[in-house]
Amino acid sequence: MTGRGSRNKGQRGERELFAILSERLGIPIKRGLSASREGGCDSLDIPGFAIECKRCEKENLSAWWKQSVNQAGERLPVLFFRASRKPWAVVVPLCFFIDQLDYRADIAPYAPVTLELE
Repeated sequence: MTGRGSRNKGQRGERELFAILSERLGIPIKRGLSASREGGCDSLDIPGFAIECKRCEKENLSAWWKQSVNQAGERLPVLFFRASRKPWAVVVPLCFFIDQLDYRADIAPYAPVTLELE
């Protein structure tokens, strides 16, 4: 796929995902213009979270997760991805669940956990 085709596919994927999230969360989620202009995350509309979205042919979770963590700053990184003909999935840091359970262990706080979007 060419650079333009890949970019268009990514933008379509962002619009698709953000429509789903907006409907389910009841708040508007929009594409952040800083993503394409400054290399930032794709949306900051969910307080406390930095959303990165990938629409792809082949998955590259390791590189995408690294990008998500690097862009998140003080927010929790969240990576949504969807390969062609597959459902959306989401990667969140393990610390999100540990914090929810009020349990601490000697783990890497940003170790990724992959879940189905549902």
